Amino acid sequence: MAEQTKTLTKPQEQYQRLAGVLTSESMKKQIAAALPKNITPERLTRIVMSTVQRNPKLLECEPKSFLACVMGCAALGLEPDGLLGQAYLVPFWSSKDGGLICTLIPGYQGLMKLARQSNEIASIDAHPVRVGDVFEYRYGADPSIHHIPAERPYTVENGELKWSEGWKPGAITHFYAVAKMRDGGVGFVVMPTWEVDQIRDESQGYQYAIKNKRDSPWTTDYDRMGCKTAIRRLCKYLPASVEDNRLHRAVAIDERADRGIDQDVGSFVDLEALPVLEPMPADAPAPTQAEEGRRMKLGGDKNKPEPGSAG
Repeated sequence: MAEQTKTLTKPQEQYQRLAGVLTSESMKKQIAAALPKNITPERLTRIVMSTVQRNPKLLECEPKSFLACVMGCAALGLEPDGLLGQAYLVPFWSSKDGGLICTLIPGYQGLMKLARQSNEIASIDAHPVRVGDVFEYRYGADPSIHHIPAERPYTVENGELKWSEGWKPGAITHFYAVAKMRDGGVGFVVMPTWEVDQIRDESQGYQYAIKNKRDSPWTTDYDRMGCKTAIRRLCKYLPASVEDNRLHRAVAIDERADRGIDQDVGSFVDLEALPVLEPMPADAPAPTQAEEGRRMKLGGDKNKPEPGSAG
């Protein structure tokens, strides 16, 4: 009996076309030319395809914007798996274009990774400051910062440690980011929560989430988003080597995504040389409920994804 040929759905067909483009020799050569030596084109391709499986809405994005974001990840050396927090590929509804575009969102860990890989920076970190912490800082000719987090009270009874019940961490008052340079110098920024909240309130992704009563990283992961905001500001002032300006590029495209404007990935990626990926057919069915359940929460809802926003 002849073997029956399985009929593919439109999303499955588009997924196969995407896999074919990403694994083509021309695309592999472009990715390899942009990637740092510690990441292979095959690894980045696997990560991107896994991301698409978790978030099928990416298949509906304008093809060139999607491939541009993939090349942007390659040029920055960030893995967009959404798990390690280095970068995110997020569908973004563009009222200007009347459809979905793919947006590259550098994550909290991604910015710190790029900073640590700089020839100028030895370490970088960020923390929230809470009521009850010991926290002092000053700017000027002799800047300094000092932070001792408050700990949960405890007692020792008969050699057994007992933590105080009913204790909760204090409310967050500030976020700060601090970097130590290889020459021994230290740079830092401190942001009170009112200033961080102003930036949050101007974010296109946060505005969309509030308007449409959707989850936002700002509501589910406020600590992480506040730390990222402080790191992003600090990175603006950190020195960049002539050979490696990936950190400042990542900060720039992250801020542009936050404001809902074109990320201009083409300023450091050759978009004209990208292979052609045909757009998703207009009559393609929406992802199934099971597929929706596998999507990352940062991808928005299945009718109109929220604008780019991530940790």
